[in-house]
Amino acid sequence: MSVYDRWWKTQRQADGSVRRVPSVDHGCAKRWQVRWRDESGRQRKRNFSKRDGKDPERDASAFDAKMKAALDAGTALDLAAGRMLVREYAALYRRDLLHRNSTAERLERVFRLHVDPLPLGRLPMVRVRPSHLRAWVKDRSQALAPSTLGVAWSNLTSMFNAAVTDRIIGVSPCAGVKLPGIPRHRHYIPTAEQVHALAAALPQRYCAIVYLAAGCGLRGAEITGLELEAVDFRQREIDVSQQLVCLSGVEPYLGPPKTRGSARTVEMPAVAIAALARHIEFFPPSEIEIWDAPTPISGSTIAARPACCSSLLPGGRSTGRAGLCYGQQRLARLQSRRELACTAYGTTSQRF
Repeated sequence: MSVYDRWWKTQRQADGSVRRVPSVDHGCAKRWQVRWRDESGRQRKRNFSKRDGKDPERDASAFDAKMKAALDAGTALDLAAGRMLVREYAALYRRDLLHRNSTAERLERVFRLHVDPLPLGRLPMVRVRPSHLRAWVKDRSQALAPSTLGVAWSNLTSMFNAAVTDRIIGVSPCAGVKLPGIPRHRHYIPTAEQVHALAAALPQRYCAIVYLAAGCGLRGAEITGLELEAVDFRQREIDVSQQLVCLSGVEPYLGPPKTRGSARTVEMPAVAIAALARHIEFFPPSEIEIWDAPTPISGSTIAARPACCSSLLPGGRSTGRAGLCYGQQRLARLQSRRELACTAYGTTSQRF
């Protein structure tokens, strides 16, 4: 590495002597240039107005010394990659992550809605400062709840940490940025009377859903993805090994539970057994063909197979994959705290 003078060049004369003559760039732009080769062997360069000084951002000699030390230590930054916009690097960052399909979709949605179209998404990576992120937090706090903002912020900080690891930026600009406080919410636990009242207020097809959720602790997607073979009436157990996954633009399919710890065997109380048996009597399960993903990672092979579904969805829609997704969304509403709370005042029957 060395510092080059862009305004002058050496030219050999006819008598063998060397003479300095003006270059085609003489008097144009910045005079001093530092050239180096990055770790991949590609030549890089950067121009400066001043040659001597101590500031590596302004002075060519200081930058030359800094880059030489960084290359020798293996800590040199990729300056070309650092000029990528935040939204461009975010797309590359998400592409290489090993996530479940549902997590990948949520992450894509966070950046598409809350980073890419905003001023932060149009900044080069090396230009992002904590002040930009404080402005982003203030702006997004007007549109997102504190807990939702916290999730989006964790995705953003993970991206900048990855950029530091990739040596695209030297330090993460997220340090020291504070988020709005998250208020503590009281968890609502319905009483047995409220659970029975909710089941009684709903159409008969929905009753078993209430008891599987309240009595067995199943998530909505686990209930809508329940197959008859997973229910053991003799042992009074349910094998929770799959859930129904609904993603935008993709047909619903059966996939592993939400987390590794979610795969479990749960005990069925007598009230849940009676409700499920009564449901099967009035709404017999039907065998349908549905897509099945054996592993939770995005890009895994999905194959169609026959499944004997429990018909726990509205209007017999379990015979269609679109109906499965509809049923999962309907179930999520049934399980919400607001619906359970309304039961105590006898208003749930009016909502359905």
